[in-house]
Amino acid sequence: MTKIEVRQRKIGIIGAGWLGQPLAQALTKEGAEVLVTRRDPDAVANLNAQGLKALQLSLPCTAEDFPSKLLKRDCLIISIPPGLRHGETDYQQKLEQLVSFVQSPQSEVKQLILISSTAVYNGLNGVVTERSKLNLQGNKVEALAAAEQVILNSPNTNNIVLRLGGLMGYNRQPGRFFTKDSLIPNPDSVINFIHQDDVIGLLNCILQYHCGKARAGKHIYNGVTPHHPSRRDFYQLAMKALGQDQATFAQQQETEKDGICGKQVDSVFVDKFGYNFKHHDLLDWLINDKD
Repeated sequence: MTKIEVRQRKIGIIGAGWLGQPLAQALTKEGAEVLVTRRDPDAVANLNAQGLKALQLSLPCTAEDFPSKLLKRDCLIISIPPGLRHGETDYQQKLEQLVSFVQSPQSEVKQLILISSTAVYNGLNGVVTERSKLNLQGNKVEALAAAEQVILNSPNTNNIVLRLGGLMGYNRQPGRFFTKDSLIPNPDSVINFIHQDDVIGLLNCILQYHCGKARAGKHIYNGVTPHHPSRRDFYQLAMKALGQDQATFAQQQETEKDGICGKQVDSVFVDKFGYNFKHHDLLDWLINDKD
């Protein structure tokens, strides 16, 4: 693959949280001109103190409250949580409003990248890829899929959805999601995780590969480490790494298909980037985690 440099690109990151902030720092080191947003003014001040260029943005908002500087970016990366598990229902509305702002006459934005989730494959079993037909019966799947379509159907020339597996890395060890009294469900099902470093690596590749008109269009990518141990093996080691008692598991509920329990999220497209995962063995990361 011929590398197209990220440097000199003007990139905006909507939502500079656990993922967006280190992404901004990495792209800045690559030479990109990065502008980030947070909802909380104290968080904005902290980001500026760390040397990032940060603005306050809380969607939905009025056109007057939308920072015009974001429209001077050539690419916007949208990294805001859907909030579905907290009962929020305006995720699609936020994205629709953002797209409407981006379509204003003064906008220079040519590329939109949405950070989505492999939870959009909920209800499926066996190996699933970007080509898999979604099961839209679940409310969460329906909401995520509708939000993705807002971005994919935007008039912008370069629209990308990156569906990430479970996030892990720096202060995010998945064993902490459960207490010693928790029953971890579906122990025989496989896991679909990705380390923060590899999310940033993949996004860097996407920005390089889809720079300019030659590779414009609508694209969906799965961002998942191609290592899928069982939940039992993974969480037993995760709890041990935290110095906790052995993990306890509930009965298996998800069914098996093609020798795989639950769903295994793979990608049929990521290979074209020539990307080598930094954390390709998730069990090894748990053993040697120095984050």
